[in-house]
Amino acid sequence: MSDYCAFLSNCLAIGEHNSQRPDGSSIRDKIEWKLNNYEVILLQNEDMITQPLDQLRNRWIASSRVIIKNVTPPKVGVAENIARDLASMLHFAGMSQVHVFGNEYPMGSGNRITYSTTGIAKFFRPTFDVRNGTNLKSFVDQCWRSYIQLKQKRKLNIVFEMLTASEATLLPLEFRLASVFIALENLKDTYARSNNIPYVKGYFRKISSPPKHNLSKERKYTFEELLTLMLREVKIRKGLKRIIGLRNDIIHSGLSRRPYNSKWKTFENCHGIIRRYILKILNYKGECCSYEKPNSLLLI
Repeated sequence: MSDYCAFLSNCLAIGEHNSQRPDGSSIRDKIEWKLNNYEVILLQNEDMITQPLDQLRNRWIASSRVIIKNVTPPKVGVAENIARDLASMLHFAGMSQVHVFGNEYPMGSGNRITYSTTGIAKFFRPTFDVRNGTNLKSFVDQCWRSYIQLKQKRKLNIVFEMLTASEATLLPLEFRLASVFIALENLKDTYARSNNIPYVKGYFRKISSPPKHNLSKERKYTFEELLTLMLREVKIRKGLKRIIGLRNDIIHSGLSRRPYNSKWKTFENCHGIIRRYILKILNYKGECCSYEKPNSLLLI
């Protein structure tokens, strides 16, 4: 059986284990997992380890290889999905736009396929300190099964893209706020659909007892009500008034008269709420980085 190799962009991780260089020295470039009964290895390109972060950030970089061991030809599609799912989890872990941009099968054959991807490497308030490979090892080990179960139902890859898009620092803050509000809208929508809340004539509906014959006559859930239900299900109790008010300003008029510092504080709160919510639904237990308080850790 042959190994499958996928190429990743924009992953700024440092490994958990060392690999041996040709000159006999070692470099910490490797993280290993057992995923879907396959041995999966993340190997970071050497410059991801040796170069300062300032030389890596804010540009597209070919950063990594994902090697999946002993893949038979009929299972290449399975290996491709594993690589994409791992890239998505690394995307969220580092808040960097990690994507698969090519593959080679069998590994070492020269039979490569590459394709265009967008995105840049970022290292600004990541979910985990990805410069410590043990963090990534633990996150993926704990959350892989939950991610596979929820990725389509909760559209998690889209949420991750929205979160990293909001980190594009050249955009006005209103654009960045709109991205996190859309991420919240997406999570709210998939939460309601996952819980079989009826969606009738453009609104999720509260069903009375007994139900009305015409469900369009049932009361509508507000955005705030659904968001509160969603967060309370995982025991997150957070005041949403300021978030809802600013969301309404941005979504409906595109601007807000609030001071910049107030808008930035709401932006931080939204990021923090989404981060904690995702980790909870993925059944993660342990420490992560706080978005609202840089250089601080949260216990999930």
